[in-house]
Amino acid sequence: MTTILPTPDRLRSRSAAVLMALLLSVISFAAHASEDLHMAPISLEDRIKAADYIVEGEVVAQRSFWDTRQEFIYTAHTVRLFKVFKGELKERQVEVITEGGTVGLAMHTVSSALQLQKGQQGMFFLSKGAPIGIAGSATSIIAQPYASRQGFVRYDLERGTATDPFNQYRSVQEVYKTVTSRMGRQYQTVNANDKLESGLKAQLQQQSTQATQAPSITGFSPARTSAGTGAILTITGTGFGSTRGNGFVEFPNADDGGTTLVRPYPSDYVSWTNNQIRVVVPSYTQTGGTAGTGRIKVTANDGTSDTSDGTLMIEFAYSNVVAEGGNTPFQPALIDANRNGGYTIQFAPSLQGRAAAQEGFRRAVNNWVCTTNVNWTIGANTTVENAADDGRNVIRFAAPSVTGQGVLARTISKYRGCVAISGTRRDTTFWLTEFDMEINSTMPWQYGPGGPSATQYDFETVILHELGHAHQLGHVIMPNTLMHYNIGRQKQIRDLTAPDIAGANLVINRSLNPLPCGGQSPMKKKLDGDCNLAAEIFTFDASFTNAGAVNVIWTTSTEQGIARFVVQRSQDGQQWEDVGEVPATGQAKDYTFTDRDPLPRRSYYRLRVIYTDNSEAFSGRVQVLNPSDLRVFKVYPNPIGLTANANGTPSETLQIEYLVRSTSDLTIQLYDLQGRLVRDLKTTLTDGTDLVEINVSDLPAGTYVLRWSEGSNNGVTKVVKVQ
Repeated sequence: MTTILPTPDRLRSRSAAVLMALLLSVISFAAHASEDLHMAPISLEDRIKAADYIVEGEVVAQRSFWDTRQEFIYTAHTVRLFKVFKGELKERQVEVITEGGTVGLAMHTVSSALQLQKGQQGMFFLSKGAPIGIAGSATSIIAQPYASRQGFVRYDLERGTATDPFNQYRSVQEVYKTVTSRMGRQYQTVNANDKLESGLKAQLQQQSTQATQAPSITGFSPARTSAGTGAILTITGTGFGSTRGNGFVEFPNADDGGTTLVRPYPSDYVSWTNNQIRVVVPSYTQTGGTAGTGRIKVTANDGTSDTSDGTLMIEFAYSNVVAEGGNTPFQPALIDANRNGGYTIQFAPSLQGRAAAQEGFRRAVNNWVCTTNVNWTIGANTTVENAADDGRNVIRFAAPSVTGQGVLARTISKYRGCVAISGTRRDTTFWLTEFDMEINSTMPWQYGPGGPSATQYDFETVILHELGHAHQLGHVIMPNTLMHYNIGRQKQIRDLTAPDIAGANLVINRSLNPLPCGGQSPMKKKLDGDCNLAAEIFTFDASFTNAGAVNVIWTTSTEQGIARFVVQRSQDGQQWEDVGEVPATGQAKDYTFTDRDPLPRRSYYRLRVIYTDNSEAFSGRVQVLNPSDLRVFKVYPNPIGLTANANGTPSETLQIEYLVRSTSDLTIQLYDLQGRLVRDLKTTLTDGTDLVEINVSDLPAGTYVLRWSEGSNNGVTKVVKVQ
């Protein structure tokens, strides 16, 4: 049974009841959340085992900076230590590096990254060392959160509770007990945590006062709204205070399903009186996170609070950004980054050998393009294999050490801004310069078009969601919508819902207007995507003949206004060439065209339908596999280590190509010359997947023997690794 911590109800009980409620609230408790937050859960045992350091601390300072290559922005958080649970640390503070941040008017955001705010406390699970491209320090310990967001258990000092993405704890003491019991040792106290130790006393005192003096929410409007769009929520009631002072409004955090609460920036408050509060519903908040669906909470200047009985529905969120040192959120715009109206998407080498993944990605892109006219084009492949700030929109597979352990996929959005000054008026504008996407290569993906099994994640669903982030949409708490904050195994949402479309259209409309500064051209709607399908094509197929040619066959339902059919062919599904033309007969019939010089391995065919007015439309496309390339084992590079990655380091990934027509298991074993088994894996191939990657970075230079088998087919080959 899964138990979810409730949002605190208004307290109207007597002092004795308040005391009893307080005692009950610190009863030991931990529960797994039932859904996957676009990541796979990493157990506490695995986090304890993998982390180099486990510490309790508070973020006391922050600074964002570029790496040494000016490719990525990171944020360094100075964490003052209170307790050490694992690792030898003589220092009283550590520098925790997270991905993303803001330097001046340049900003990077990472959809799955841990976000920390100054003043936050919690337990950190850390991997020692800095990311590549960041210089180390001789005077302080530098570390990174293990498993991204799962590397931090966040404390709520006001309530004495704690949360991480998959667990909720009734008390911080329960966190201590859970960790120390699994480690079999006690923690070391470095500094007294005065804020935490005084929290229980302050909570009891506050709740006793609240029993008779708490503010009371009687209503709010509207009941349905959006976040990050400038929409204003009006809250009515009594006892709010004549001025805000240190008071605040809180919303459920859409990034974690409402487990925590988020607070607007001071600039988001429109007015505050004893009986009414007017506040902008935020998507970028003072405490990190996005306002989501749920009950709202008002805390008055004296610390007393109340939570609404009704639920506010937030249907979509427009992602906002804030300049360095600022406190005013802005809505970023999409621009004409490729001088063709929008953004050109490129597949990195790690994606180029995975045809089924490319097809699933294209379907997701087409879904967005055909629904909202966002100007995305899938261009030629790239040799770049990273997510640098380089003007490219690179899509790639990456190891969990890059994406974060347990993260399904992540979108890295890069922004620039400018300030237009007119007299005393200052207009700040931000725009999206590029976005990159990194997909966890180790997840059990179902690439489609079939549905996922009970153990698989649906690739197209996850990509649609991540493209939503690139479209500048944030998370919501609305099950069965695309931008819902979580996705589990077997979950499948391959169509945009009304709230997703409404939010995306708002972004598009904002992006069509000229920017007041920065010299950037606005985005243009894309009206020529693959969604321009010819309704007259009833069926379309292609297949190899025994003679080694390809027969392209189609049937029309009507031919009114059609002049001719052009047969097109592509090796990668992106760049198309005309290979033949067939005139229309003017009436519905069956057609056949034979391509006598087909391409090797995998290729694609489609029709370009030309009408009598010279307009055109397309058929869907089909994939064909060349029989001469089926079940042929290829391994490269061999030797390993002579080719380089995009960053100049030697490539230490062995790639195996094996083309099959139907689902089949491929077994691969790698032995050293002493006969020791150093790699043993079994992978399932389909007609859409033919590439297997093996990381051999931990193996010494030398000669190895690779044995493989698939059904009745098997073989042995030598593989050499050089320094």
